[in-house]
Amino acid sequence: MNSETEKSTVLSGRSIPIPASKMFTYPTRLASAWKPDIMEINLPEYLLERPSVEIIVRQGSTRSI
Repeated sequence: MNSETEKSTVLSGRSIPIPASKMFTYPTRLASAWKPDIMEINLPEYLLERPSVEIIVRQGSTRSI
């Protein structure tokens, strides 16, 4: 079976803005062990860069790889 068809496409890169968020947690171990209040963690906003990705689809056997 040497008749392989190949299709390819490219997903273009883009920027994905991640908004600021909050996370709530309890302290662990000895940090604030005498007064275990809930901790509020403020996470800043950031920009996630996704690179371009090329996807190639081949029809055939895995032995040909």
